[in-house]
Amino acid sequence: MRPPSIILSGARCFVGGRFEICSLKLIDGFIREIAPSFRATTKDLVLNLEGTAILPGLINAHDHLEFNLFKKIGTPPYPNYVSWGEDIHKQHKDYIEQVLRVPLGLRLLWGAYKNIFSGATTVVHHNKFYFDFLFGYPVDVLRNYAWIHSLALDDKLEKKLTSRKARPCIIHLAEGVDDFARSELTRLVEIGGLTKHTVLVHGIGLSLGDLAQIEDAGASLVWCPSSNDFLFHQTAPVNQAMGRFRIALGTDSTLTGNSSLFDEIRRGLQVEQVRPLDALAMVTSSPADIFGIRKGEIAEGRAADLLLYDCEEGDPLKGFVDLDVSKIKCLLRNGVPLYGDTSVVHSLQASGTYTSMEVLKKKKMVRGDLAGLMQSISRHLPAFDFNALPIEIEVSPKA
Repeated sequence: MRPPSIILSGARCFVGGRFEICSLKLIDGFIREIAPSFRATTKDLVLNLEGTAILPGLINAHDHLEFNLFKKIGTPPYPNYVSWGEDIHKQHKDYIEQVLRVPLGLRLLWGAYKNIFSGATTVVHHNKFYFDFLFGYPVDVLRNYAWIHSLALDDKLEKKLTSRKARPCIIHLAEGVDDFARSELTRLVEIGGLTKHTVLVHGIGLSLGDLAQIEDAGASLVWCPSSNDFLFHQTAPVNQAMGRFRIALGTDSTLTGNSSLFDEIRRGLQVEQVRPLDALAMVTSSPADIFGIRKGEIAEGRAADLLLYDCEEGDPLKGFVDLDVSKIKCLLRNGVPLYGDTSVVHSLQASGTYTSMEVLKKKKMVRGDLAGLMQSISRHLPAFDFNALPIEIEVSPKA
């Protein structure tokens, strides 16, 4: 028996690099067909989505999922990441230990909700791949990757370089504004670390000559403008790099970055005058290409990871730039609602546990027991400010 179809009808979908009015047929968690319209049967679930735009579920290309219970700490600006690390472990030792006493599973789960409320269904985590990501974790986490913290702070640098194989190898690099940071790409080249599989994160200290070497190697960059601006009052030379190699956008953790990928997008538009279409690529097709993820586009045969948002004013690209958590109509992962308007979640007949909430006076639901998670975190970290999430909510668990 054919599983029931979900038909998303009449929305402005970002297909093939532009927005066009069309309908999507979802079956068993995949986009099975794209057409101007469909003739529905009595078994189909049909959502009329006029006034709605649809993007691929966003990809956050850089986060430390276990570190999103932290507030920003430090007394910037710093010359480089080593100086920042030494300073915060001296000045904020007790606070860091307090947050890290919260069980890892709770911290990881909070990181997932941070991303859900940013429209992201996929996250590139910069640390080891935890067992928690395999079963019941609300968002997809890249699994096929190698990672190096940095040239200065990774005690397994040589071993990781020799064992990375033909998969993305992520490394913090040139994270700073002094000679130490500016010399890191040269050192990476000397030890054979710059290849087409290398994914550099931050890159504030990169010179024009460094950009040419990255281009020649076919390597990539992940840009975190808010984190860079906070720590160093400067960011990567993205304008000079655009079109030369692949660039994606990430939030970093709340230790230094924003709690919302939407805010990160706007920050990127502001500090480097990136065009909205380029910013959209940085959270969809570019990270999908960099990390070999079969997502980041609306296409037949792809997973139904979709971001539906209000677009009644008529310009879906402006709607993308102005997005916040209140404007998300529904976020789907494999065709299942992760978050959205209560009416839409109910229309999709979603099963399982959801938390009901109000976001800026709009009735919403999010998958899982968010209220229970918040209560558990509070027992370990009573002073935590839940407004660190990019939402204002009152929650009550609802199955």
